Amino acid sequence: APTLFDCVDANAPGTKTLEIYAYKGYLTLPGKCSDYAFYWTSCCRPPGITNVANSSGLGFYFEAKLNNFVGNNSTPLFVSEPVRAFCVGNNFNWKQGVIEEDGDSIHFSLISCRGNNATNWIPFNAGWTAQQPVTTSPPGSLTINGKTGNINFTPSQQEIDVLAVLVEEYRYDSLLNIYV
Repeated sequence: APTLFDCVDANAPGTKTLEIYAYKGYLTLPGKCSDYAFYWTSCCRPPGITNVANSSGLGFYFEAKLNNFVGNNSTPLFVSEPVRAFCVGNNFNWKQGVIEEDGDSIHFSLISCRGNNATNWIPFNAGWTAQQPVTTSPPGSLTINGKTGNINFTPSQQEIDVLAVLVEEYRYDSLLNIYV
């Protein structure tokens, strides 16, 4: 992607290599159920992550839930870069581009990262939180727009951080007059 690593000198000592892997698949589910969950897990994160302790001992856990009870449904699909380099001192707008094939409403928020299972929440080091996972100027000024997924911030120091974005999908049920 253009500008993905504008601020990274690939030849600088200690430079980390960022890798992006994309997996795609289709599945036809037998019958209707309100509690499908799909997940992927792996160990381990690279060493040297700034905002969590002992990152090389922490795993990855990604999950997509699917409520197929209200008819055929698909999960939102991220189309923006999952990792990125940001220039210290430059304001950045990082749009979490998502395609929702069914036209359902979606909501974005920041949550804690998970380790190697659904209940293993990774604690942030002191000074960082799920809502403030990057050191910013002014401090604590990172925001996420719940409707668009746009994350806005100005990084104030060089660091390697992790963050997690939750996308929730809501479908209007006209029979019950509620969002599910």
